[in-house]
Parts: sequence; structure tokens; C-alpha cells
Amino acid sequence: PQKGNEPAVVNDAVASKTEINKDVRALEETQLMNINKNTKSVSKLPSANQNAVYDENFNEGLKLYNQKNYARALTYFKKSSPDLSVDFYSGVCQYNLRNFKQCISLLDNAIINTRVEFYAEALWFKANALLELNDVDNAKTVLNKLVMLESPFKSGAQELLNKL
Repeated sequence: PQKGNEPAVVNDAVASKTEINKDVRALEETQLMNINKNTKSVSKLPSANQNAVYDENFNEGLKLYNQKNYARALTYFKKSSPDLSVDFYSGVCQYNLRNFKQCISLLDNAIINTRVEFYAEALWFKANALLELNDVDNAKTVLNKLVMLESPFKSGAQELLNKL
């Protein structure tokens, strides 16, 4: 009779551990989102970086970005909720305004998560900003990362590497 109960005990323990893991992940995510709001930092958890989609300042900044009004777009991005997308678009704005050091700093924040949709594009802008600053060695490192990815920037990265 005891053997018949063992699988149920094991299954209960596994289910309990799974529930605990879900609770821990939810708590970590909530804490990271709260930290983000208080410190204006970004999280490595993609779900903690969905603020921008619902942020009016981000949406207005994106509208101005698409109109190539980068300086005004930055003013809205600075007021929006911290997010990897905000860092990415702010970095590209800084690139277009020829503020390459700020561009690199913002893009470094945006590429902490390799799964974001703009990862390759952020690397591309970072590599070009590094070249603008004559930091050829670091630019080569970034370009080599791009060559390893399947992205629209792969051939351009290879061309730039061939010229360097």
C-alpha cells in the first residue's frame, strides 16, 4: 500500500516545487520592475521591459523619431518609462545627432538582452559610432559579433571588416 502512495507524494513535491519556482520568478520580476521605476535602470528580464509600449511619452518620441526629429524625440524618450526600447531609440537619436559617446552608452544598455528584436541593429549603430570615434579595435569586435548573427546587417558588417 505504501508504494501506491509514493508517486502521489513525489508528484505533490514536484508540483509544490514548480509552484514555488513560479512564485519566486514572479517576485523577482516584480522587484526588478519596481527597481526600474525607482532607479531608471533596465532589466535583463524581457517581461520587465514592456513599459514603453504603453507609455505616451515613448509613443510621442517614436513618432518624432520616425519623422527624423531626433532632438525632440530624445526629450520624450527621457520622460518615458525605463525600457530597453527607450535606450535603443535614444541611442540611435544620439547617433544621428553625432553624439557618439552617448549613443554607445545607451546602446550598451539596450543590448544587455540578446533576444530583443533590435539587437543586431543596435550592434550596427554601436559599431558605426565606435568607428566615428576612431575606436577601430572595439568596432571590429562588434562587427565580428554581427557577422556571426543571421541578420540584415551581416553583409554590411563583413564589408566594413574587410575595409578595416
